[in-house]
Amino acid sequence: MPTRRTASPIRSWETPRSSLSGPNNANSSPAPLHQRILLPSSATATKSPRILHSSAHSTLDPLLLDLIALALRAYVTPWYNGSISRDPDKDFLRAVTTVLVHVVQALEVRLAALDWVQLVTRDVPDLLAAHYEDWDIAHERAEGEAAERLFDHLQSHIAVSLSAPFTESTSTPTSPIAASVDKVYLRTLVDQLLKLLLPPEDLHAETERAIVREILVGVVFGTVYNRVTQPWFLHGLIAKQLEAHEIQPRKTPVADSLAQDSAPAGSTGIAGMISNVGSHLVSAVAAVFSFAFSGTPTLPADPPTTKSPIHEPSLALARAVLPRSALLDQLLRTLYLPLFLLSTPLDALVSSFVRTRLATESTARAVLQGAIRGMFPHEGWPAPKEEDPDDEGREELKRRCEEALARTLPESLPGLLFPSLPTPSEPPDSLAPRLRLAQHLLRPLASHTANVHFFVSLIDLVVGKVFPELLVAPLD
Repeated sequence: MPTRRTASPIRSWETPRSSLSGPNNANSSPAPLHQRILLPSSATATKSPRILHSSAHSTLDPLLLDLIALALRAYVTPWYNGSISRDPDKDFLRAVTTVLVHVVQALEVRLAALDWVQLVTRDVPDLLAAHYEDWDIAHERAEGEAAERLFDHLQSHIAVSLSAPFTESTSTPTSPIAASVDKVYLRTLVDQLLKLLLPPEDLHAETERAIVREILVGVVFGTVYNRVTQPWFLHGLIAKQLEAHEIQPRKTPVADSLAQDSAPAGSTGIAGMISNVGSHLVSAVAAVFSFAFSGTPTLPADPPTTKSPIHEPSLALARAVLPRSALLDQLLRTLYLPLFLLSTPLDALVSSFVRTRLATESTARAVLQGAIRGMFPHEGWPAPKEEDPDDEGREELKRRCEEALARTLPESLPGLLFPSLPTPSEPPDSLAPRLRLAQHLLRPLASHTANVHFFVSLIDLVVGKVFPELLVAPLD
């Protein structure tokens, strides 16, 4: 017996034809953006359905619905309607919205149970530290493509493979190597996620699930993932973000119709979304210092959830990222003892900050607003696809990234911690010492292989935390 579709919050939009009125009164406020996209033009604006269970639903629900509606208008309506409208009453769009709302609600429950303190203060720093350490080991033992292959061996992953293998007659590859992610692995991963998120009636529809899976694997993981792992993309993203902070652009809220809200200069598509989220995280990092060193901080009653002191992963990450020097080693060893003695209040302080400043409604709102502005910067429509830069353009993006990062570093930092970086011929205020330090900090980003490995590991980390039932116990 087929499974009946359960009642959905989207049903609250459906109004009988006989009760539909004419155009809204001139003095009444216009309907929200998602209603104008998802409801027929003859329908009277009604109260939007509730999506989230948390108290932040009044703020986040409209943004979620706007993001869903804009995505459906840009990516679903064109191929579904074609030259002849198959959905004049927009029933299909509302049906897809119903499924997406169910997915969002399932994710909300899982994200509410996620240990954000463990993820932010230990898991991600550990992942970054291992990434830098393996990169340095590979380049200490080999050069060029041999270093790329050694790094791939150090961070071996079942989903990542390198092209242009060595031939039997020569010890050099026949063409430049490139990292790729196995689509079978991605299909399996997406299929398992859909089984945990989709409503039962949609999960049992194998054709529907297969179409959604192939769209995610081919578009999201295929097109988007291959682009964001390119060194030139990351260089350009960091450069635009840091340059935008230098000029302090004007911040505006998301306009209701998105007609008056444009993306920051140079921020389009996924880059703009990440750029806006990055701005919020930079502000959060600055806030933690003011919060940590305030006169009488209030400590939470519940103890931190991490098993080891929170400062240990951060110190390990600093040691892996920064250049090696005797002064830096001595400084970290000096800091270790007071941090260890203050580990209990410090852990409670950082845990409180993560819970009250990062995993909050304001952070979620910034992420959603950044996604809307970044993905649909042209009056609610996606930005036209930009051509990939040539070799000269990629070098320019790399140079801009390095110089922008160098300008953010204190002038005295290279000479204070790393006296071997500056040369006597350079003036004290020269950018060269800071530029060399910036190049060292950005060293893994220049490798597409390293970027692919990092993003695959990051996806595995996040998926394992949000969907722990998908984890496989390691072999003894």
